[in-house]
Amino acid sequence: MQKILSLTIVLLLIILSINAETISLNKAKEIALKSNPGLSAQKESLKSSEWNYNNSIISLFPSGSLSASYRQSDQEFSSFGSTYSESGSYGVNLSQPLFMGGKLINAALIAKTSRDISKITLTDKELEILNTTETKYFSLIEAMNLLEIATDQLTIADQRVQDSQTRFAQGTISKAELLQVQADAADKKVSLIQAQLSYDVSYKDLKNYLLLSDDFEIDVEIDDSFESEISELNMIDSVNMDTLVDRIVTFSNSNSNTMKMLELSTSISKTNVNMAVGNFMPTLNLSYSYTNSGDAREDWSEYPWSSTLSVSASLPIFPLVDSYSDVQKAKADYRKAEYDFIDSKNGNALGVESSLLSLLSSARKYEASKLSLEYSEETFKQMQARYNNGLLSSTDLLDAEVMYKSSRMNAVSSKFDYLKAKSTLKKQLGLSDDSRLISMILEK
Repeated sequence: MQKILSLTIVLLLIILSINAETISLNKAKEIALKSNPGLSAQKESLKSSEWNYNNSIISLFPSGSLSASYRQSDQEFSSFGSTYSESGSYGVNLSQPLFMGGKLINAALIAKTSRDISKITLTDKELEILNTTETKYFSLIEAMNLLEIATDQLTIADQRVQDSQTRFAQGTISKAELLQVQADAADKKVSLIQAQLSYDVSYKDLKNYLLLSDDFEIDVEIDDSFESEISELNMIDSVNMDTLVDRIVTFSNSNSNTMKMLELSTSISKTNVNMAVGNFMPTLNLSYSYTNSGDAREDWSEYPWSSTLSVSASLPIFPLVDSYSDVQKAKADYRKAEYDFIDSKNGNALGVESSLLSLLSSARKYEASKLSLEYSEETFKQMQARYNNGLLSSTDLLDAEVMYKSSRMNAVSSKFDYLKAKSTLKKQLGLSDDSRLISMILEK
């Protein structure tokens, strides 16, 4: 029964690989960038901020309008009867704000900064999607590898059960040893079911994230160039670790999208203070009109055109309490933004340092897991040979197998822990290229 279950899973995977499209990591990234609704929403947000900036610039230039009016009057007088008249006018009106207390300029500056924030937010969203796609893709390959390990373990356990039953029938092993082997096979079956569930969850997670309707297969072959970079990372001297951390954190503070957005948000708060102060300033407007008016029943060309040029000024004198409150509120918001920026900068430094150390730790763990796998595999082969020759008990063989299985799983997990850690650090530093990250760490 256990062999049938494992064979069924293997056949199912083979059938899926034949009928489904194979999606590489790069292809998955392309699909995610095209289909992610959050990214589409951010693109529309950027368009909105660009139009808002354009409007703020246009408000600095003159505005004009065409005007026309028509009036009909029929008045009655008790002693003179009634009079009837029709009149109208039309013309052109132009206006130009000369000074608005700096509000128009500051509004344009805020609109420009908001547009810049939208651009950075879009870039950060793209990096987030790439990071998430990589993480989910690596998780699926990891789950697939662990499923293969569980399948192999169950196959070996089934074979050992058959061999143990034969040996028990021959009287070479005890009932206790047979039961131990059978219990181990049952445990392997449970492990396979859990591995299959983990694979199914990871598969559906990536499928839903990419918004795919059809089944797909992934390219399980990962570029092994990361092994050479792991070797180089493991050569980093711990004495120079503080210098490395400071260099990476300094780069993050200037290149991280999160820090860029916080810095721009702080500048908006500062501009809001200037706008609030502008409420105390006078305003100055220039207007010009060119109109013609007269009796609508006659030829208007006989009436002369009139032009008016005027300058109007206004100075707020009462009440001023609300303007003062606006200034104080804007200053408090600005101070809060500065403190938030400092706090976020410290938090960013801690997060980047943690991710960097996690990357270096996972690199060392991967090298160690490879050695552990090599040694445990050789040990298991020797123990298996001794067991086949009747020189080793099933208990000792199971102990060696547990060690070998643990080493295989650690090797798989450590590899993908490294790849995920590298993807996370790239996102924090605002990078999309693996080679640039490694070159920066190694100072190439």
